[in-house]
Amino acid sequence: MDLLILWFETHPGTAGWMQAFGGLIGLAIAIYLPHQQHVKALKQAGLQRHERSLQLFDALGAMANFAGQCLLNVRGAMESPDFVEELPYAYQPSELEGLATTFSSYPLHELPDHDSVQSALLIKSSFSHASKKLDEAYSAVMSGDIAAYLEHKEVFELYYDELCEHVTRFSDLADGYRRRLQESV
Repeated sequence: MDLLILWFETHPGTAGWMQAFGGLIGLAIAIYLPHQQHVKALKQAGLQRHERSLQLFDALGAMANFAGQCLLNVRGAMESPDFVEELPYAYQPSELEGLATTFSSYPLHELPDHDSVQSALLIKSSFSHASKKLDEAYSAVMSGDIAAYLEHKEVFELYYDELCEHVTRFSDLADGYRRRLQESV
């Protein structure tokens, strides 16, 4: 240790070099720490964005499944031999209107990609058309126009089947998104 102190005393420029070296270390730390904080913040923002996307997939999936179940209940009443008596109990227009409002307020633009937005739009559209045809079929039954009822029922069933296909596709997209997230971790 004494030799080191003696060496520093005999070489006066060493203190300047040590000061420069210390300044460079301080500068490197001053650059590195904010950069690491920025990288960490970006990673956190990405995780939050992915978490939000998963929540949106789950929310629309649950809404679509509930809508499908409501329409399936009505479809069951429509296929019954006693459809004239059963349909008024199975058909709940306020429930369908509530679902339509919920679909309308769903934040499509926050879904993670084009395919999921398109699939969500198709779910909304199919549900809207199926609900409209169901309403027309119900009105036809109530007015006693069985021919019109059968026509509206047939179109309703097409839209219902379309809705089921879109819900399945959306579910597949959600599963694929989850898989990609797990693979990237």
